[in-house]
Amino acid sequence: MKELNGIIIIGVDNGYGNTKTANHCFRTGILGFDTEPLFTKDMLVYNERYHLIGEGHKEFVGEKTKDDEFYLLTLAAIAMELHDAGLTGADVFLAVGLPLTWTAGQKEKFAAYLGQNEDFSIPAQTSYQQEFGKDLTTLNTADKAELAAFTQWKQNALDKAADGAINAFKNLHPHAVIMRDIYAGALLYPDAENWLGQSYEDYLKQYDYTVVMAYPFMDKEDKPYDYLKKIAQVVKDKQGSSKTLVKIQTYDWDN
Repeated sequence: MKELNGIIIIGVDNGYGNTKTANHCFRTGILGFDTEPLFTKDMLVYNERYHLIGEGHKEFVGEKTKDDEFYLLTLAAIAMELHDAGLTGADVFLAVGLPLTWTAGQKEKFAAYLGQNEDFSIPAQTSYQQEFGKDLTTLNTADKAELAAFTQWKQNALDKAADGAINAFKNLHPHAVIMRDIYAGALLYPDAENWLGQSYEDYLKQYDYTVVMAYPFMDKEDKPYDYLKKIAQVVKDKQGSSKTLVKIQTYDWDN
């Protein structure tokens, strides 16, 4: 681990036998549990599961993106180095290197795999393959039609999950008033639907109330009052005043 111009550089070698950093080397093995195991040394907690790092040994797979284990091992390696530096959180930027024989065939897929979020998680890739009949990592976001279909697919999946919870609740409380949270970015940025999977206009049609999460400090806004004014203007322009609540962050939890 090195520091350059205020940036901490962490090198991770995702080997088949061992995962290595400048200060750590552990067996490329991982065991996952739904409940917290008795022994918790070198344990990674991720997505509400408990993963013991360095336990067992992962069998050889020619393509490391087949499951999420190399991703989890990478998270563990980064966490170990951050722990050594006394850090409990960081913004992480990945610079991914591959063997020459991999570059042509797996470069984009491996980069998306290590940088995965909800969009490129293993379940998302499986679902996308079932819906569109092709690999999610081949998505061409420059193609407006393809991006629009991808965005709508994400919105539909999120709405379906929300509707399931709402219907279950309404079976017990049929007269319940339904409110759903939405990120402020969905109101403020023209392309936000693509990466948030949320549409303010759709929410106004679907739910009794829409709750805008207006968190100027978490969103690193230099002018919080201007930020809130912009949100209020969008609500007014979309004729959502009677069906919108704005939840405002008034305390900066980071300072």
